Order: sequence, then structure tokens, then C-alpha cells
Amino acid sequence: MWHARANTIFLFLVILIGMTLPAHAQRKNISGMEKGVLAFYKISGLKPNFDKWAKISLNPKQHNMNIPDDLIEQEKLRLQYGLGTYNPDREILEIQTTILSEVITQNNKKYLASHFPGKSALAAPYFPYQAGYTMVAVVMNDLEKYMLLELDDTLYQKIKLLMPETGQESELQLDLHFRPVDADQEPIQLDGYDQHIMLAEIAHIAFHKPALAGQRESVLMWEYYAPWYLSRDEQTLLNILEDR
Repeated sequence: MWHARANTIFLFLVILIGMTLPAHAQRKNISGMEKGVLAFYKISGLKPNFDKWAKISLNPKQHNMNIPDDLIEQEKLRLQYGLGTYNPDREILEIQTTILSEVITQNNKKYLASHFPGKSALAAPYFPYQAGYTMVAVVMNDLEKYMLLELDDTLYQKIKLLMPETGQESELQLDLHFRPVDADQEPIQLDGYDQHIMLAEIAHIAFHKPALAGQRESVLMWEYYAPWYLSRDEQTLLNILEDR
């Protein structure tokens, strides 16, 4: 009876310790936010302070606490591995965000006009990435041309069914797959923060009508693939062929 109870207590303590371990101690993969910052370091040629980054990652709220050296070392190795294995020519980063769109008529032509919430149609948006002590502002090359999308008759008829011309903007889901191509080593002030500019080229862009009540998935309205873009399956196949 006592042994059974002791085993139960031991098992409870093991589970409790596992549950109370910080998320970083259980996390193995590089997050999307971290990958964006690692991409910046890879492309800019700057070397991150992994010791500083690891300590911030393990204690993001900067509590007054001592972090075991072995945890810091594990976190540094995780980040170093992420940087070492990042391939800027093949790694595709992803963003999913909301835009406001409406169908308009200009010079007898139909357009899908879009902008980002809180930004004017002419404002050049950036997409923030933050990990550790580094903030990166990703700017997409040629994004503005997709914010005023000319509609041929077929596409217009499709979009009209999904988004009637009511004179009001509709929320759409914007999916962006991109490849970073250049980065500034010196940060600039953006919205009150020191941020590094990183330029990116669009691999895939898609406009979706968000799923309504009772629908499981959003509806694809329009998309574009860059000629050089490879899907994950295609990239995996290419890697296999090159390793032979």
C-alpha cells in the first residue's frame, strides 16, 4: 500500500515538474517569429549575441531570476542550429493577416482595392518580427501592385458573388509567402522602436474570403505564384534528388 502510494506521489511530482517547466525547456522547433529574425542575421551578415538572446528567450518578462547555465546553453544551441540550417534561397516564410477590400470602378475598369487596417491605401506597410533583443521590419517588394488588382470579367463575376458591391469594405484574409533578399545592418526608428529593414520578394500571395458561420474553410478568391516558387512538396523532392 505504501509503495503504491509512494509511486503515485513520485509520478505526480514527475508530471508536475514537467507541467511547470518553462515552455522553452520543452520547445525544440524554431518559431515563425524566430525564423524571421534568424533570416535577418543570415542575410545581413551580422552575428547575433546568442547568449543575450537565449537569456531573453528564457526570461522574456525580465523577472529577477537565476536561469540554470545548462538551460541557457541548450537555448543557445537551439538558436545556433536554427541559424546554421537556415537556407535563404530555399526557406519560405509565411504571414497571414487581415486586409480591408472593396470592388471599385475606375475608367470603366473594375478593381479590387485593398489596404491594411489603420493604414491608408498609399501607406507602405511593413510586417514586424521580434525575437530576443532584435526587431525586424519586413518590407515586401511590389506588394502595392496587388493592393489595386485589376479584375477581368471572369474574376469580377467570381468576386462579385463573394463580395457584392455595397460601397462598404469587407475583411479579407491575406496569405503571403515570401523570401528575404536583403537587409540593413543599421536599424532605423519605426513607430518608436529601433528596427532593421529587411526586404523580401513575394513567392505566393492569396486573397481569401473568411469562413462564415457553418463553413469550415475560407474561400480562395485570387492567388499568384512567382515563377521561381517551389511548394514544400516540390522543395522536399528537389532536396532528395540533390542528395543522391
